[in-house]
Amino acid sequence: MSEEHHIDYSQLLSQLLDEKGELNDTITSFLYHLFPEELFVRAMSLLDSNDMFIYVYDKLQTESKHIKSISTEPDEPEAREALSGTSNEMLKTSEAAESRPDAGANSKDIAHLLYEGREAPLNRLIVKPETPESPPICVDLDHWFCSCEEYNCQFRSNLLNVPEQPAGPVDLEESSLYSRAIVEHELKSQAPHSDRFAQVKSLHLQFQRYFRHELAMCPHLLAFAILLQTSSAILMYFTHTNATVYLITVQNLDEWLKLHLNVIQ
Repeated sequence: MSEEHHIDYSQLLSQLLDEKGELNDTITSFLYHLFPEELFVRAMSLLDSNDMFIYVYDKLQTESKHIKSISTEPDEPEAREALSGTSNEMLKTSEAAESRPDAGANSKDIAHLLYEGREAPLNRLIVKPETPESPPICVDLDHWFCSCEEYNCQFRSNLLNVPEQPAGPVDLEESSLYSRAIVEHELKSQAPHSDRFAQVKSLHLQFQRYFRHELAMCPHLLAFAILLQTSSAILMYFTHTNATVYLITVQNLDEWLKLHLNVIQ
């Protein structure tokens, strides 16, 4: 289903910072009214919470080193214990990253790579759980997904549990989950959009695809979209200048796999 994508959210959110590199109060006030139910306020609070982690796999650095392969299956009790406590592992990793002398320079390089690189590096977006018993919240911007209950409730209500179609001929394409969730922008007859907000990955170069974020969006998705779907200046503000979001590089394949095992435990 093709539909014009009118508002350039990426451009609007990119103006969060003024010429002095500080938060723009006028734009902030406008964005507050643009998103429903204080969603923008909740996202901004999350950005200031020190609970957001962006893990980036530094493939080029890894390929230049010899990586010893180990088993990632937590069969033994010691292994299971080592892979437990995801939030503690995240905090230890972030503290170690912050203590490195080159942490600031490295974060600038990674921020530039996330926006300017020909191919975005692998990354994992995680929000620290509210309680030790809760699982971490995982966000996937490429597919506009969040593991939190708020997002899943909206997805079920607005995209899965839709009213039945009236009797008569039914257009299968129009009634599909894909057509309800995705807006397509065809590039054959139109110029590509600069907007990256809620844009989902597509293997077809003739289309840009956007998730209908008005149907399913939580503060976690909005906060990470502000970081990674606007500009490198915004990302650097929260990860370096304000230093309330952790941008952490993982240069060891074993550690990258261990991170994923921690998340699914």
